[in-house]
Amino acid sequence: MKNKQLTVWIIGGIIGIVVGAFFFFTANDTQAGTPSFQVDTEKIELGEIAVQGDYPAEFNITNTGDAPLEISDVRTSCMCTYAEIIIGEEKSPEFNMVMHNSPQVRRWKDTVEPGESAVVRAIYKPHLMPVEGPVERSVIFTTNDPNNREVELRISAIVQK
Repeated sequence: MKNKQLTVWIIGGIIGIVVGAFFFFTANDTQAGTPSFQVDTEKIELGEIAVQGDYPAEFNITNTGDAPLEISDVRTSCMCTYAEIIIGEEKSPEFNMVMHNSPQVRRWKDTVEPGESAVVRAIYKPHLMPVEGPVERSVIFTTNDPNNREVELRISAIVQK
């Protein structure tokens, strides 16, 4: 009889530990939260511009989720377009096309905390690859937002010679 009671207590204890561990780890997973990427606009029109000059455009992004939003793998669509990310007082290195970014720049990543905002600044420099007429350039990066793994922000202009 004592062996049966001991066996029941041991099995009950094991079940209690398993159930407790399940709730402990499940509670920690839900506390981790999810980041959520929001941007004020996905495209900025620069209008008519001259070939000479640098033309910045700023996209305001916000993490509306409840976990840090990671930004990485920043690149541009053309060697005439540069980008930088400004989070608080910190400014990223200047990004360009993947092949023109140094290994250190390619490894850059940072986070936007929940409820915080950042600026993605695109700088179009048409004099580096002179063209005439309508153009569209992009800044592309990855995030850990499950609904926005890759983000593309675009600028367009009509270049006058």
